Amino acid sequence: MLLRPRNAGLMVHRETTRVRKPYSDNDIVGTAPWAPVLDEEVWRSVVAKLTDPDRRTNHTGPAPRWLGSGIYKCPCGSGMRVHKAGDHADRPVYRCQETGRGHVSVPAAEMDDLTRRLVIERMSRADAADLIATPAGAVDVAGLRAELATCRARLDEIAEDYEEDRITRSQFLTRTDKRRAKMTEIEAQLAQATEVSPLAPLIGADDVAAAWDDLTLGQQRAVIKALVTITIEPAGRGRRPAVRDRVSVGPSVQPAKAA
Repeated sequence: MLLRPRNAGLMVHRETTRVRKPYSDNDIVGTAPWAPVLDEEVWRSVVAKLTDPDRRTNHTGPAPRWLGSGIYKCPCGSGMRVHKAGDHADRPVYRCQETGRGHVSVPAAEMDDLTRRLVIERMSRADAADLIATPAGAVDVAGLRAELATCRARLDEIAEDYEEDRITRSQFLTRTDKRRAKMTEIEAQLAQATEVSPLAPLIGADDVAAAWDDLTLGQQRAVIKALVTITIEPAGRGRRPAVRDRVSVGPSVQPAKAA
């Protein structure tokens, strides 16, 4: 429902299909006579988010039920998953899914508690707001929307030129590809302008711990991915070190979002 162009006041038409798939710009045929529910750039930002192939963190099963599932990393680079079978039935562990020597595991409860404390400590600092990138300059949303409308009009002109045999098929494809590439670039800028950092609910909170606990599991996972990269180091031989001594914390691999 959220993917429907009608939400942005856009008329659509496409051939009937039994396969449900997101609408594309090819399906948009004009502006609707009713008032839009969402501004077009907001709707396109929603579509970009919901159709992002990286949005799902578990591509082969249900939504994650553990804070660090797929987020915590083994030194080999693979994501770790919770294992509750056998000796770990009553004390689940995060374990690398790869086999062989050099892969690691860590108690799930202790690791999640450490991650919670780490996030709360970092987001309680005075410079927490600096973790959200500030746009280099104000985004001219109205200008980008006008440019996007111009691109669509140009696509119609290209199609008409091809229909009237004014251009060859090769010219039609080349011009269409260039115009669509430009539209993709504009849509990315509009999406970035309307994106809100997952860290935003924690920044400036009077009680960061309470604000963290109020987040859903999905929101907490998004915070971790936006804030840090967590790698679990091997325990080594002999006396097992505390969990906190096995955790390597680095910067997030994801770019910060502008609030």
